[in-house]
Amino acid sequence: MDDQTPSTPENPKSQSSALHDIALKDLGQTFALSVAVAYICGFIVVTAYLGKFGLREYAAFRMQYLIAGATVFLLAGLFFYFVARNIGPDNTDVEQYTTFFMPVGGDTLKWSFLALLFIFVEIAFNVILCSVLSAAFLFPLPNRATVLLLIAIVSGGALIHFVMTSDARNHASPRSFVYIGTFMALAVIAFLLLVDGPYVELAYFYFAAFAFLNSYRYQQRSTTEPKALAFYFSIASIVAFSGLFGAFFYGHVRPDIGGGAPVTVRILIDEQRTTPELARVLQLRDGSLASVDLLAETDTELVIGIANSSGRYDELLRVKRDLVKAILMYNKRIPTPQ
Repeated sequence: MDDQTPSTPENPKSQSSALHDIALKDLGQTFALSVAVAYICGFIVVTAYLGKFGLREYAAFRMQYLIAGATVFLLAGLFFYFVARNIGPDNTDVEQYTTFFMPVGGDTLKWSFLALLFIFVEIAFNVILCSVLSAAFLFPLPNRATVLLLIAIVSGGALIHFVMTSDARNHASPRSFVYIGTFMALAVIAFLLLVDGPYVELAYFYFAAFAFLNSYRYQQRSTTEPKALAFYFSIASIVAFSGLFGAFFYGHVRPDIGGGAPVTVRILIDEQRTTPELARVLQLRDGSLASVDLLAETDTELVIGIANSSGRYDELLRVKRDLVKAILMYNKRIPTPQ
């Protein structure tokens, strides 16, 4: 009788421990990579913003970079959750909506046009919903009436998003989709007519990003490209997104969450180094105290603005930091950017 060596089953506890270690290692690597990407994006954002004033700063580590990068992640996350799922609508989408809307014996051409219109309105509404959610967190709130409109858009958007992404869509009637399309169209029109400032500008920015990615998606379908090219395209898109956000929107982001929106301050100037021309421009009170808007700062310079009665800046000054003896902050006062 042959001797048989009994097989010993692997210890389930050791397997579980190994899998746990692997999961922790992967999680740590993902976290480290996310922090690195956020830091790079934040560096691009802040550098693009400071570049508007001719400032440069290349500090090895600034928490502001990480906060700005986290803001980019927030915007990108909302964009891909609400808008990116509409990228690249094809004939199948149009046919599905046409079949759903069209009654028996209906005109296919007419109902196909209505299906296309519904898809376009849905895209526009998702872009605006994404813009409202982003802007409400990043920018100072507008007047009360506009806030009520934004609340209505978000509330209606939440219900529509539930219907469009769940099993409820399969049980909805064509008439209910007509109501949904009408609400979305009216919300888009009201938003464009009644809301202004960075809220609308961010919506245009999102729509431009959607159009850009949509054209790239169609180009991808028509040609076979190497994976390396798609990787380089992703890197270029991240850099472009961060740079454009820094140049056009970072100056509106509330400073209490690390943004670059102007803050009204009082600066105490070194009297011994103050010239009559500087005193005139700064409209110094009590000899050396000036009330200004702080727009940007580095370790060596400040950019300050002198606002007129309409809130726009007549003067933008770059002041050496060693000329300023103290910066007196107004308590919880964040002006709406002009």
